[in-house]
Amino acid sequence: MSGGALGTTLATATRTSNQPHLSDQWAADLRKAGAELLSEEPPVGMGTRPYIPRGYQVLAGILRNGNYDPHFLNPIAEHVVQLDAKDTNRTRPFWPDFGGDERGIFNIVGQDGAAGYQPITGILEALGHSPEAATKFFHDQPTAYNTDGTVNSNGKPRPADYLHYLAHDKEFKPDTLSYDKDAQAKSQASGPLAFGHALEAATSGHPYDETPNPPLQHRADQAEVMTKVMDEFGHTTDGGSLARITGKDAPLAALRPSLGHLVADYMGDVQHSFSKFDNTLPVNGALANLDPSHVRAVLNQLGRDPEAYGSVINAQQAYTTALIHREFAGGETNAAKLALPIDNAASSGGAIAFHLFTDAASGRDSVVHRDPADGGYRLATAEPQAEPVPGLPLSTLGAPRLAVAEAVARLVLGGLPFVFFTDAATGRGNVLYHRYDGHYGLITPVL
Repeated sequence: MSGGALGTTLATATRTSNQPHLSDQWAADLRKAGAELLSEEPPVGMGTRPYIPRGYQVLAGILRNGNYDPHFLNPIAEHVVQLDAKDTNRTRPFWPDFGGDERGIFNIVGQDGAAGYQPITGILEALGHSPEAATKFFHDQPTAYNTDGTVNSNGKPRPADYLHYLAHDKEFKPDTLSYDKDAQAKSQASGPLAFGHALEAATSGHPYDETPNPPLQHRADQAEVMTKVMDEFGHTTDGGSLARITGKDAPLAALRPSLGHLVADYMGDVQHSFSKFDNTLPVNGALANLDPSHVRAVLNQLGRDPEAYGSVINAQQAYTTALIHREFAGGETNAAKLALPIDNAASSGGAIAFHLFTDAASGRDSVVHRDPADGGYRLATAEPQAEPVPGLPLSTLGAPRLAVAEAVARLVLGGLPFVFFTDAATGRGNVLYHRYDGHYGLITPVL
């Protein structure tokens, strides 16, 4: 049986809805064994000391696959994180690796470059595939565990907040015995990657590597986790973790693509937080009460990460386009009367990008924008020119047929805020604009 199949089979056996399923005593015995060395160490002076792992180092590799029942996984996840937080002995770490095999014998899936000596990475991957468990792990109050895995009823859990510990305090070490720099860098990124996967599952309600269609509606507890994440990474004061995702060599740089996925999944909530007019912008399920200053700070960092930024800009464009279509589809044809609802849609989205859309009636790629001369709305369309819309004058900008390089030259030389053009290579309408970080942004329709 392969490593992935072994994990999936174990996950099925943990489901309390299945009969029979693994007992609480079996899980308790597993936690006890997880904290222990798998055999006794030989006495000092008896020659070369063999490598002896702890149970969790082996188990975490198995748990990387499968959607586990929270009743089984969460006590293990909490126990591992609490043991990890106590591991401050650099000379003799709690999770031994000295004398091990650099090939990574515990990461039996082996897709992320980690050897598997740091079990917290495998546990976070398990949460990334187990959304119910992930939401509870980051949302509910922690339970204190003794070293042997039993519940400490009178104890205070350390850490008291798993999100803050992983985001702010946890030092993700290279999880390899290799001296190759590339191997070390890849293995060090495996922990933040797994952390991101767990957050994606906790906030979305589905495993991080699955994309349900249509998207699942957010529950209140998932939305609250999203709020916690933005609050955690949205500032540096009072213990905030913004600095940990800032810069190319940031400790949690590998987490940024997952944060981009979170923002994309909660685009309605993000737009809602930026709205200056009313609270009617739709969200997908329960509303995440996002602090706009924290969201802006996170977006500022995601804008410097191509993968993260791509997720955000695509989601934003789709959301804002749907809003503008909704307003025009309401039966009103006078754009003057549509000014407030469209402005609400466009202004909230304007914190992130401009508003390119494909007109549902004509199929033309179009842009609704303000005329800086009078502040009124204008409609620009790719060829052929659109028919006039009552109350919405056609723009004088047009959509010239240009290569992207030519559009860049026109943007720079013309001193324009954006250029709407027809891409000579695809024949589709694109928007090229100045980004807030000094670079250029290119918005393209779905081909």
